[in-house]
Amino acid sequence: MYHIHGANVSSNITKTVYVAEELGIDFKYTNLDLSKGEHKSPEHLARHPLGKIPTLTHDGETLFESGAFVDISQA
Repeated sequence: MYHIHGANVSSNITKTVYVAEELGIDFKYTNLDLSKGEHKSPEHLARHPLGKIPTLTHDGETLFESGAFVDISQA
């Protein structure tokens, strides 16, 4: 299963979730509260060293470019 971490205020999150839903990809979404600094937590920094969103985790690998996810999901 894919796991998307992001924040509801991001258009890149919207794009990533929309593509996953349209393609019928099974995923879990976790909203990070940017105002609480959850994107700078040690757990999230392990996914993306700069603390950016979105991140997509699958089979122990993490991808953090929404455009790349859109590209590979259509392959």
